[in-house]
Amino acid sequence: MSFGNDSFYTALQRIFGEKHEWDVPGGQVWTEDDFERFGTLGVGSGGFGAVYSAGFNSIFRLIVNGLESDQAIFAKMTDDGLQATGIRELANVKWQRATDLGLKTKFDTVAKITSGGGGDVDYVVIQETPSSDDGNSIADQAQYDLAVVGTSSRAMNFALADVSDTTNEPIMSSAVNRGITDLHMTASSKLFIHTKKFWSDQPADFPRVILSDTDLPQAYTLDYGHPDYGMVLLTYAWEDLSQTILAIQDPHRLLSILKEQIARIMRDSSYPNYADFLDPVTDDDVYLVHWPLDQYSYGAFSLGLPGQDKLISSMFYDYQKLKDTSSSRVLINSDCTSFLGGWVDGGLQPAHNSMAAIFERFGSLNPVAADFAPSVLLGASPYQY
Repeated sequence: MSFGNDSFYTALQRIFGEKHEWDVPGGQVWTEDDFERFGTLGVGSGGFGAVYSAGFNSIFRLIVNGLESDQAIFAKMTDDGLQATGIRELANVKWQRATDLGLKTKFDTVAKITSGGGGDVDYVVIQETPSSDDGNSIADQAQYDLAVVGTSSRAMNFALADVSDTTNEPIMSSAVNRGITDLHMTASSKLFIHTKKFWSDQPADFPRVILSDTDLPQAYTLDYGHPDYGMVLLTYAWEDLSQTILAIQDPHRLLSILKEQIARIMRDSSYPNYADFLDPVTDDDVYLVHWPLDQYSYGAFSLGLPGQDKLISSMFYDYQKLKDTSSSRVLINSDCTSFLGGWVDGGLQPAHNSMAAIFERFGSLNPVAADFAPSVLLGASPYQY
């Protein structure tokens, strides 16, 4: 069976609907009400209705890999507050060892790549744009042996010049450029509040998660290890709903609207005063993120539409070009360039691929590990990665 050109909704209709093409898993044919309920509730963590139009494969991967149900918190709590994830500590240790051996790197550079190298040009030119004291931007060019672009695929449109200054050729291949330009970016908005852990001394049936078919589709209470304080993700709006609430950019105004919605949802429950618990510790403890408005993201993450698996594949396997010594020296590396956009796993896979390719091109791989390098294990297939 093939679902490469199916949306999530059309594929579910083929599998579970009244006109199903195969024996229905579980033997229960879905009614239209079932499709609506699944769109609202999903598998218990939130509805999939907002992404019914996404490619079936893009959503199916998340479910098969357990990313909607088998999760872990990497952050840790210390006396100094919430700390970076352990995997970042490990990366810093490895990077420090490389630095001690002479590697020079620069992180978090806001810049535009004006030359990607390639051919006889063994360097990359980037135009950095630091801000001066008076707020004006001052362009500063620098050369590097290699550049890794770590941002969303949509933001990469603004991180790469149309053509390289040194070769007058596109910095990335036409297939990769198509992926950067055309791959769908999900719209998402989130409102967090930092609050007392009001749920910690409540009865066992006190709701930690609220799902609804209203403008507040999901609300989650989050415990990050502090004995007294936690976070509440009061809305996690997707696609059309995110686009709707983009007009509300005052976090306190949106909080007020959502508390009214919570009050309506919970008024006939065992906890009709639930909304009264939703008070931030201070006025500054309300955080609103509209990802489509973030100038370094332009959306939450990539989520392929039907037929876009090839676009994802072209970006995911771009690291393989380093086997060609005349190739561009610019790599793209983010969760948006993987088959698992939006997840830590999606960010780690391209990072692993890129690092292995860099070692093969400019250094060496430990013979014990060489047989497990992505260049050996992975072929450029949209479905066998």
